[in-house]
Amino acid sequence: DLVPVLGKHGFRGEYNKKGGQVDEGASIFYRESKFSLLQTDGFVLSEEITQPRYAHIWNVVKSNEALKEKMLGRTTVIFISVLQSVQDPRKLLIVGNTHLFWKPTADHIRLLQTEMCLVEIARSRERVLKQHPDAEVSVLFCGDFNSTPPFGVLKYCTEGRIDSDHPDWRIEEEEKVENLQLSHSFNFRSATGTPKYTNYTVGFKDCLDYIFYDTTKLKVEQVVPFPSEEELAFHTALPNVAFPSDHISLVADLKWRSED
Repeated sequence: DLVPVLGKHGFRGEYNKKGGQVDEGASIFYRESKFSLLQTDGFVLSEEITQPRYAHIWNVVKSNEALKEKMLGRTTVIFISVLQSVQDPRKLLIVGNTHLFWKPTADHIRLLQTEMCLVEIARSRERVLKQHPDAEVSVLFCGDFNSTPPFGVLKYCTEGRIDSDHPDWRIEEEEKVENLQLSHSFNFRSATGTPKYTNYTVGFKDCLDYIFYDTTKLKVEQVVPFPSEEELAFHTALPNVAFPSDHISLVADLKWRSED
């Protein structure tokens, strides 16, 4: 358990289990000297997709039986935490954490899941602003997106729009997504850029993980350098005696722009 270990170093953790029978999920740890936790919300996307707020997605998905079955069979969650700065209680931070579907030919599914995550984060931001009208509310959206830089998830998060003719929608002919265009209002950028590797295994090596941050409220102060390819390959692949996970940690220091 990470809770007692990190607790000794001043961190408190929250966890949200995935759907189905899998014994895994998404978690957040925050330093209690820096933040207090105001609230958390967790959503299993497949259990929420028929809700009215997802009508633009569900109306497309339900007309394709193969696509509908694929979306409803996923256990993916979005876990949202609202943190309040201890130093300046007017500063609130919404953190969305997820782990998208892994299958290599599922870029269309990951785009739909990303949109659902962003809908929930936007709802959380709207609710927080109503509860704290004088607050400065910033947003982070992070996790294992299982999507490499050439594909739509990174483009959508950082550019705010995916057109209906994007090739990701047609990556699986039987499950192709038709007549769906997406947009969002966040001004996101990847805090650690697009490193060559965030996942390094025997069968796969590429960038899958991101920390998207709200550029209107936050800025990157520094990024912990990534291991060299020589270091990653020293024990053939990850995990190994030097790296306990097949993913590489993304570590960045962020600062509120208003503190300049």
